[in-house]
Amino acid sequence: MLASLSTESTSNPARPYWTSKSITLPWETWASGATLSMLNYAMETFPLRRIDAWVYAWNPASARVLEKCGFVHEGTARRNAIKDGHILDEWLYGYAPEE
Repeated sequence: MLASLSTESTSNPARPYWTSKSITLPWETWASGATLSMLNYAMETFPLRRIDAWVYAWNPASARVLEKCGFVHEGTARRNAIKDGHILDEWLYGYAPEE
């Protein structure tokens, strides 16, 4: 299995980078392996203090992947997203390692 993600600067000050990297991982560890690989790459490459991740509240599997990688659940944003015409809650996760 190959995961491919990309790096570019954005004009959004709240989300200044979009990162890209190709990695190969076994299927059973793909989600957490890809997330951890990109997390390490981003923290080593860019001067980041923290990384935010948003997860639809109906998707606990994605939340678990973030938790395995060291993200902490920081709250729920009620009615924060629209997907397929449905208004959804989102969970905010944060990764902010100590120096």
